Amino acid sequence: MRCFAGFTMTAVSTMHLALEADGEIHRVDPKSLSTRQVRLAQLESQAKSMIGTKLSPDAKSVINDVLLPTIEGEIETAISREFDTVQEHLTELVDALDAKTKQAVTSKGVADTQDSQLDYCRSNEKTALDQYESCETERASKIASDAQHCQAKRDAAAHVCAEKDAAADLTFTDLCAPKTCNLANGDTCGMEEFTKAVEGMNAMVKQKQNDYIAKIQLCNAADQEAADVCAAAEEFAASDSCKEQREQAHHQQTQCESEYGQAKVAICSFGTALQDKCVDLSEVRSLIAKIKASDRTDSLSESDRQHEWQAVQRLSCLLKALRDEGDLSQEAAATCAASRPYPHTFDYLDARIAELTTAENFTCDETSMTFSGYWWSVGDTSSDFAQIASHPALSLQPGTPAFSICGGFTVNPDELELVGSPAVVTENKKLAEIHVSQDYEVSFVIKPDGVGPNWRNVIHFTVGENHGAEGDRVPAVWFYSDATKLHIKSTRKSDVNDGCDPEQHLPMHQETTVTIRVAGGEMNVLFDGTNVCKNTNYGDASVVTKPVTVYASDPWYPSVPDTMISHLVYKKLSEELLGSPAPLALNKKLGEIQVSKDYEVSFVLNPKEVGHSWRNILHFTAGGNNGEEGDRIPGLWFFPDTSRLSIKSSRQSDVNDGCNPAGNLPLHQDTTVTIRVAGAEMNVFYNGTNVCKNTNYGDASVVTKPVTVYAADPWYPNVPDATVGNLVYRRLP
Repeated sequence: MRCFAGFTMTAVSTMHLALEADGEIHRVDPKSLSTRQVRLAQLESQAKSMIGTKLSPDAKSVINDVLLPTIEGEIETAISREFDTVQEHLTELVDALDAKTKQAVTSKGVADTQDSQLDYCRSNEKTALDQYESCETERASKIASDAQHCQAKRDAAAHVCAEKDAAADLTFTDLCAPKTCNLANGDTCGMEEFTKAVEGMNAMVKQKQNDYIAKIQLCNAADQEAADVCAAAEEFAASDSCKEQREQAHHQQTQCESEYGQAKVAICSFGTALQDKCVDLSEVRSLIAKIKASDRTDSLSESDRQHEWQAVQRLSCLLKALRDEGDLSQEAAATCAASRPYPHTFDYLDARIAELTTAENFTCDETSMTFSGYWWSVGDTSSDFAQIASHPALSLQPGTPAFSICGGFTVNPDELELVGSPAVVTENKKLAEIHVSQDYEVSFVIKPDGVGPNWRNVIHFTVGENHGAEGDRVPAVWFYSDATKLHIKSTRKSDVNDGCDPEQHLPMHQETTVTIRVAGGEMNVLFDGTNVCKNTNYGDASVVTKPVTVYASDPWYPSVPDTMISHLVYKKLSEELLGSPAPLALNKKLGEIQVSKDYEVSFVLNPKEVGHSWRNILHFTAGGNNGEEGDRIPGLWFFPDTSRLSIKSSRQSDVNDGCNPAGNLPLHQDTTVTIRVAGAEMNVFYNGTNVCKNTNYGDASVVTKPVTVYAADPWYPNVPDATVGNLVYRRLP
């Protein structure tokens, strides 16, 4: 049999180079699965072409010392590692889907509660308005009736007084005495009759006088009665007899406007949460489709991975036969066709996905949604109020309003308005359930019109109870007894009841904007923008992962009497994007966040090895890889063939500016990396030590669109072998 030592060495060399070729940089990288199935098939064909040939000792040495260790030690390991990576990637996506589902379910519960409260409030508003309108109707009727009664009394008095006036006039008949009289005849000259007539007239005058006096009294009494009745009518007409009902109706209207705002926030927040959940579900289904597909050029296809595994096993068997027998027989080639079975079983997490897409957890096929089941048409009168059955249409397309009431309304999960219009602080009034951050800002406008004995609660953010555990007060605010001095608490790890109490009292009957900010290791309290209290012990501010209930006020203390709050806003100033260390993966999306001009990103990085070409670690982007403002805010890469970091963060006049610290990060060690853009500078810290500064950031980018966070991004296919943990984004004030 002929010996093809030279040919065999060429073939061996070709196999080695083919195993190491990388599409992007055209050199060796046996750990990449891209196009490897094609290359393995070529190698297997080359090996089979050697049937009936003899190998030289040098060729056997190359097979034994180079090719077999490469195939079995590196390629098999790479295939298994790629399997683990894809399995972990799917698990992470399903975990994210689980978290988004829980958030959507929680948000739906809050929306149901808020919408039911609005429904109840609108019913009470209609009742209060109806009572006010009834009062005004009764008032108008009474005013008209009183006016008629007044006029009747005046007419009656005029009639009585007219009779009095008529009684004042007397008419007498002439009294005639005889013109002559002869006393001699004993004649009385008719004086007896005359006297009788005079006496009769005198008696009549006296009677008329008595009657007149009586009529004067009747007239005066009638005039007085008319005056009293008319004065009472005028007094009632001038009075505000429906003030109580009007104020109650106005108060109820104000309350319902606040409830409407809270219901709108809750419903639109739920809509956004559901859209986010459905985006994650789409990503899960898309990844599963790619994993189940074949003939792909990336490392996702499980079918391709199985074929690659089988090809590796056949090739390994053929090479061992060549090495051990010195040539390759037909029988050996046939034996190698039956390779060692693929050792992995991919878990598509079907049961978890099915549970996360039940009707109770939302299928993402919904086209409408029911909250309280009712909506109200409202207006200026109670007759305008009508309760209408409501099952609003739902849009699950990201970037569109989830519901019609959300048109022009953007739900920013990092900034929530919990109270809009002024609302009365009421005991055990639950506003919402939210997720909070370690660094935060709470602001509200308060107008105290009363005080009371004992502690009086204003607002309370809590994971469950009044006091005693981390998260029970994050934050909470009270009035001191019989005063407008504020008592403010926010838990931290080593003191669950620490806080800051400003010495300055709030002015009565005036609005004050109160801001509570926990960030950068401090708690600061501001009144109308002026700092009135500082506590520098908040380096261990609480990290709360459970949902937080917001009260105004809580169920454990009486509320502040006659006090209104408005524009209660919670702002997340930090976001934990990764907790425990996790490996990087191509196109691994951690989420979407809102960013700020001044920010800080910190994380723990542990590189395991160096690799060829640029390799992405983290990438915060509002759009693409590079070229526009916001494409890198920030982005981090390893320089080729090193563990040195290249860090970029866009600014207005240079979208690819940044800072590149000198030196390599140590392999297999944790390094805490902090990137801070603030005060016109970019500073980079390794384990707290400043390693790089760029003073050109006076025009740092202002990005208002949501920003996607990757670890690693989809634009650099060679993912570094490294882990990232404790990834936190902080918005600096």
